[in-house]
Amino acid sequence: MSPPSMIAPDFGWARALSDDEWRKALGTGVYSDRHLPANPPASVQERYVGSSGTAAYLEAAAFWAHVKSILAAAGHPITSDSRLLDFGVGWGRLYKYLFRDVSPKNIVGFDVAPEAISLCREAMPFGDFQLIGPTPPYPPKYRNFDLIYLYSIFSHLSENRFTTIVEALRDRLAVNGCIAFTTLLLAHVNVWARQTNDRFYGPALNTVGFDKAAWRTAGERGDRALFVPIGGGSDILTADYYGETILTEEYLKRKVRTLGFELLHFSEPKDLPQALAVLRKA
Repeated sequence: MSPPSMIAPDFGWARALSDDEWRKALGTGVYSDRHLPANPPASVQERYVGSSGTAAYLEAAAFWAHVKSILAAAGHPITSDSRLLDFGVGWGRLYKYLFRDVSPKNIVGFDVAPEAISLCREAMPFGDFQLIGPTPPYPPKYRNFDLIYLYSIFSHLSENRFTTIVEALRDRLAVNGCIAFTTLLLAHVNVWARQTNDRFYGPALNTVGFDKAAWRTAGERGDRALFVPIGGGSDILTADYYGETILTEEYLKRKVRTLGFELLHFSEPKDLPQALAVLRKA
């Protein structure tokens, strides 16, 4: 575990920028005479998040705006001194977007992919990025976070892996700490229904006995997580736990109580492709 190799720069100047100006600065890597952490090649950005440059930061901006508003309304506003964990940091898209609001020295990035950690450390040698395994435990020194966020992570993990990770992360939160994450919309059941004869998705859907009506009912009632084991195309992201996942509001209301949380928020924002949930440590 390599510690940061330099003092984190101060991005306080960026608070004077509009959201559009900040996204453009991050997408291009420069604003006026100031240089920001470089982005990886466009092909790498697109492989991780489906877009590149300024466009890649649109979802990051929308997600962060919602999370900040939810936490402020709940009496837990984000400040420059808040401690945050970016779980599934990727190439650092959200990690960098938060620099306007939170000092980089207070943000930690975890990821299971060695490539992701290398990309982040190369672009931000002042940052704290840690390679983790696909299951807990996690590096023991990282604790007392005010917020742990996972963007498009629990939209891919099995119910068992979701439970295991949330239980492990609870111990890493400060009092009243929160976990914010996204999950696939219940409407994604309709997408699966169109894929039952697909050469790639069909066998996976058949393996779990997918039935559109039954699965939609199970999701609406919150009986269980809805998971299709597709795999992530690597030795790390195996099909036994990685695929496509729907965690509905009714499911989360019931499940998170058993994990020591309350469901603080659940919504389907129009400016995000996935549903947004926020849990608060009980």
